[in-house]
Amino acid sequence: MVTLAEFSIEWERLFGVLVRKAKSFGLDQSTAEDIVQDVAIEAIAKLSTFEDQVHLMRWAQKVVRFRSLDQLAGMPLFLGDGSDLVSRDDLVSRDSANEFVESPLNQVSPLNQVIRDAVEQLPTRQREVLERFSAGETSANIAKALSIMPTTVRSLKRFALAVIEAKVLEYEDRSGIE
Repeated sequence: MVTLAEFSIEWERLFGVLVRKAKSFGLDQSTAEDIVQDVAIEAIAKLSTFEDQVHLMRWAQKVVRFRSLDQLAGMPLFLGDGSDLVSRDDLVSRDSANEFVESPLNQVSPLNQVIRDAVEQLPTRQREVLERFSAGETSANIAKALSIMPTTVRSLKRFALAVIEAKVLEYEDRSGIE
């Protein structure tokens, strides 16, 4: 069992690693830190369930990954197939010389490309549910619009995120990312 003192020491070491992990999904610094802080609070509440620090570390990495994917599901998706939820106007801005420059949203990291590809390969219904979540719709509104049960909406979202996570894990294993 991990004690609170051991947790504090381990968490100081882990915090930066977990924030970088969350940011690797394309989240900003503040959102990534919020996710990691929420995971810390949850970890403290579950402290007695961890066998050792390795178990805690693995659990925290997994939860941060899931929370980051959940956060992405709630953000506008840029799918690049004509059904973009981010407008083209958002992708450019003017610098001091009034020249158009690319926005960071338009810069695609290899991990973001893996996520985009995974989203594009989802079954139509799962993708539609994710797109609606990313537009800010609730499960109830999505269910009503699609004539399905809210529990089905949540299941479709969960299945879609599981597929995306599997693709991310596969990419991380291939790339040696921790």
